[in-house]
Amino acid sequence: VEQEEAYKIFASVPGLSIDDLDIEFSEDILKLSGEFKSEFAEDEQPALHERPSGKFSRTVRFNKPIKAEGIQASLKNGVLTLTLPKAEAAIPRKIVIKAE
Repeated sequence: VEQEEAYKIFASVPGLSIDDLDIEFSEDILKLSGEFKSEFAEDEQPALHERPSGKFSRTVRFNKPIKAEGIQASLKNGVLTLTLPKAEAAIPRKIVIKAE
């Protein structure tokens, strides 16, 4: 979601903890990766398994500069929320017109 002063990204990561996730940001590119660990041993084959398993990675490139030191991440109820503030130069400013 693009807001006036920041971008917000929401990622559904049910069952993952903070230790299962890795977030990197460099040169206007955000990389989110992690791993859903299987709850079954390799020799166990469940009849039905609807939970994700395995490694994943997502990359997002931003077309406006990001203030990297202001990036925030939180994890609540299986939803990872990232807030990436735009750099000052990328935030629109209203220009006041003076009457003469």
